[in-house]
Amino acid sequence: MSSLLSSAHSPEQCHHQLPFQEFEGQCDLASGDSDVESTSVTSTEVYSQEGYETFSPKVIKLLHEVTIDATLQLSNQLHNVVPPSCSINVYRMRGGGYNRVLGATLPDSTACVVRIPRLSENQDVPEVADQAAILSYVAKYLPVPPVLKYDISYNNPIRSAYMIQGLMPGVPLEDIYGRMSATEKAQIVKEVVGVMKKMDDITFSGIGLLKASAAPLVEQVARNRNLDTHIRLYHDDFEPRNILVDRNPDGTYVVTAVLDFDRACAAPAEVAQVVPHWLWTWNIAELDGDVRFAKQDPEDPQALALKRLFDVEIERVFPGFWEFWTRNTALRELLHFAIEGINSNEGFRRANKLIAELHAKSMREVEQDKTVNQNMRVV
Repeated sequence: MSSLLSSAHSPEQCHHQLPFQEFEGQCDLASGDSDVESTSVTSTEVYSQEGYETFSPKVIKLLHEVTIDATLQLSNQLHNVVPPSCSINVYRMRGGGYNRVLGATLPDSTACVVRIPRLSENQDVPEVADQAAILSYVAKYLPVPPVLKYDISYNNPIRSAYMIQGLMPGVPLEDIYGRMSATEKAQIVKEVVGVMKKMDDITFSGIGLLKASAAPLVEQVARNRNLDTHIRLYHDDFEPRNILVDRNPDGTYVVTAVLDFDRACAAPAEVAQVVPHWLWTWNIAELDGDVRFAKQDPEDPQALALKRLFDVEIERVFPGFWEFWTRNTALRELLHFAIEGINSNEGFRRANKLIAELHAKSMREVEQDKTVNQNMRVV
């Protein structure tokens, strides 16, 4: 694994303050209204978390402490006292299955996001340090939210680990893609392929989960086995909900951020390459969400045009993409189970299907070997 990632702050360094200057220059970021959580009561009940009305003051207190710490640090350098403003605004944002999310505006007008791991109250969450290190490393290649501060411990006003990130401009692609014109969707296809190429350029020396501390054992095993393949970043949730887009002054769309690297890992390209089939199966009920139909040409003319454009763009940056992707479906399923586990009826169905396919393939290979041996004896 890259030394930059490995040398990032380890879990033992529970309370990490990035330079105060990181808070500056973010006041012009979009608020992302589509992120506002409209079902906060439901999410509070589902995850058995503290209600927003009583939790938000604790977040404000946390942000005051963060701002005061940073201001005092800067004032010591300037040899004078810079009193912090008391104006901090906090608002709801749509969270995910693993993190509660709140938006905030700091005293210097910086817009930021506070991500709090769900079910983490009164316990340390060392993985937050890993996530911060991953984002810091990936930021050299992709637009990702800057990490302003994180804490893996619960020794803070919210009694939970957290990460504070800069708020990126744009809105989630899933909120607007269905309403885009054919021309705008074509722009997104090209943008997404560009992001895929950038992710392919993020390489590592071995396979495994990405950690803020020393390289994982699996990476050492990979090297010891002389694994001769392209090992790259694998984003296991490269979906439109995790892609932010915004308009350029000329009206064209651009990807402004890629989100949710919480379970990113280093994996061989054979399994790390994803197909964003939602680009052309968005409104096709029988195809949408099922990667098995990714290579299939849709009947809808507009969807087919998008698929054809993707084929051209992906072949330009990844020659032989579809042949490469098709022959490694079983490996990708194995990686999926390694990361997600089998925790649902659908998971068991997919696992049984994979076992049956691998068994059938193995039997075919055995029969082929028998045929070869028989032919050799005849000769």
